[in-house]
Amino acid sequence: MPTYSPRLNIPKPLGNETVSRAAFNTIYDTIDANAATRKEPEVLAQDIFASGFVVSGMVPSKNATVANQLDVTAGACYVQQPDGGLRRFTPAAASFTTSLASTTYYLDFQPDGTYSWGTAHSTQTGYLPIAEVTTDSAGNIATVADKRPLVPGIGKVNADLLRGRNLVAEHDAHLAEKASSTVLGHVKQGDGVNIDSNGVLSANVLSVAGKTGNVVLTKADVGLDQVDNMSATAIRTDTTKELRVEVVSAYPTGYQGRIIFHTGEGKFKGYTGSGWV
Repeated sequence: MPTYSPRLNIPKPLGNETVSRAAFNTIYDTIDANAATRKEPEVLAQDIFASGFVVSGMVPSKNATVANQLDVTAGACYVQQPDGGLRRFTPAAASFTTSLASTTYYLDFQPDGTYSWGTAHSTQTGYLPIAEVTTDSAGNIATVADKRPLVPGIGKVNADLLRGRNLVAEHDAHLAEKASSTVLGHVKQGDGVNIDSNGVLSANVLSVAGKTGNVVLTKADVGLDQVDNMSATAIRTDTTKELRVEVVSAYPTGYQGRIIFHTGEGKFKGYTGSGWV
């Protein structure tokens, strides 16, 4: 009885068996079909994964003690090869030094598994950008931008985008602007405050006319003590004064206190002895 290969189930000839051309052709057809099946996902992977990506590690950072040294942790990545295929690499930790003042350095990982470090990106096909580093006037590292493509492909998603760093920075700037003269915090349900998922439903008045707490409004607080910007007290005083002058000066000698209201003239009149004035 013949035996079969474990993966493609190809029959293996026995030691004394004569193998025909037809049998070999069947084996070749099986191998060819399997190769074609494997090629399709490889092409798909190349399309999706673009020029490669970092699986883990390979994190760039400024050295804590050496001012002009960039450190990169060990990790794993896939890099596109000249033939278009992807190859897996597991680079060890590495360090790089800067020397030029006020310069931007670029760190790239090469298709052959080595690093390229300098003032320009690698020109090789399929390199992986790892870091963008700027130096100060002394040539020491000022900033380190993580440029690793962490997610398979499309658009070369890097660590900044994955963490939403730009969005966080803009949000923080907005909060800082709004909080420049006050303190922002969460609104909590409590005494005098009612909230739901839509926001604040009701809350105690914090201050009215300089008053705080459980405020009881007066007429003065809402402007009811004035008419056309004139004090109600002044209006009352002037009215009383005019009425008294009119009546007291006009009452008749023989008819003290007798007054009338003249509807035609619309005013009170008093008797003087010779007539109503």
